[in-house]
This record gives sequence, structure tokens and C-alpha cells, in this order.
Amino acid sequence: MATTANSSSWIRTYTRDDSTRYRIAYRSNNTWKEDAKGRPVPGSFTTNLQVDRVAIDADVTGGGVNATWTTAATRGPGANGVWTRQYIDDSDTTLGFALPDASWSDLNDRKSNFNSQINNLSANAIAKYFRTLG
Repeated sequence: MATTANSSSWIRTYTRDDSTRYRIAYRSNNTWKEDAKGRPVPGSFTTNLQVDRVAIDADVTGGGVNATWTTAATRGPGANGVWTRQYIDDSDTTLGFALPDASWSDLNDRKSNFNSQINNLSANAIAKYFRTLG
């Protein structure tokens, strides 16, 4: 059985080449398998970094109640911490990636705190899920 826990959304600000600033809304969607007793199966956790694509395409902040979340990057079992960037539509890769270039660069920049932010919010979402179980 697969279980899911979503983090709260958060915003990061980026700067375009023309020096204008824009913001992108994110959340982490965390999945894992459970054994017959409802315990998480070691090595089954996957973190999906999601973006509000509708907001990005409309050039608004997004991440609100009506957000349309799209998985933009995934880090799963056996990935050794390496993210895989996802296409908007796997059947039509000409549409490009769901994760904007600035976000992808931020995600892979060792000097950025983006990975730590994702890890902390993911851990909090998972812990919150388990606290609700009693």
C-alpha cells in the first residue's frame, strides 16, 4: 500500500535577465510503501517536488487553495539524492520541463538552501502524517 503526505506550500523569489523579480510556489509530495502492519518500508520513500504550473504560466505567485500542482522533479529510492527533472507532458517533450530553469539551477546549486528547505518541509509533512495516526 502506498501512502502520501504533502507539505505546506512555500514561495521562492527569482530574478529574470531584465532584473524583474518573480515568485514560484512549491510543495513536496512524499510517498512511501507500508507493510501489512502499516509500517513504512525502508528504502521506499520518494520526494516529488511540485510546482503550481498554472500560476507560473499566468505569471502569478500561486500556491493558494486552488493551486494546480504538477510534479516537476523526483528523488526516489536508489537515486542517491539526485533529482530527476520531469517534463510537462512525457508524451510531448517539446513542451519542455515542468520545473523552470531557474528552479532547476537552484535545486542543483550546492550553495543554495533549496534542498534543505525541501528536506525540512518533507520531514515535517511526514511527521505530521504519523502524528495523526496516534
